[in-house]
Amino acid sequence: MDRIVCEVNKERTKRRLATLLISNPVSDAARRHAHDMARMGRLTQVGSDGRDLRARLSDANVYSSHILEYLFQGYDHDGYFADMATDPDPNNEFYKSLMSPDTAAIGMGYENRYWDVVLVGKHRRLVTRPPSCGSA
Repeated sequence: MDRIVCEVNKERTKRRLATLLISNPVSDAARRHAHDMARMGRLTQVGSDGRDLRARLSDANVYSSHILEYLFQGYDHDGYFADMATDPDPNNEFYKSLMSPDTAAIGMGYENRYWDVVLVGKHRRLVTRPPSCGSA
C-alpha cells in the first residue's frame, strides 16, 4: 500500500495538495471487507453480514464527513494498481477523488484480486501515518 500512496502523493504534490496519509484502522476495515468479497466471489458494498461502509468504519472508530469507497477486481500487482490510480484521464473518477483536497487519508484492503479502497477526510480522532516511500 505504501508504494501506491507514494505514487499518488507525487501527483498530489504536483497539484500543491497535502500528501495523502495512511490510516491503519481504515485499512484493517478495508482488508476485512476485501476478504469478505473474495470469499463471496463478487464486488459489493454490503458485506455478507449485511453491513455497509459506515457501519464497518464505525466499528473501527473512524468518523469523517468525507468518506468514499472504491471497489476493484483484478490488478494482481500494486504497480498496475498505482498506474491506474495516477492516470489523469478525465473519466477516472478514482483519480479525481484521490486528488481532492477533501481527501486526507486512505485505507486499502486486498484479497485474491479484490480491492476495497476507502478515502476519508480529516477528523480530529483519525489515526494516520505517513507512507514509507524510502529514499529517492
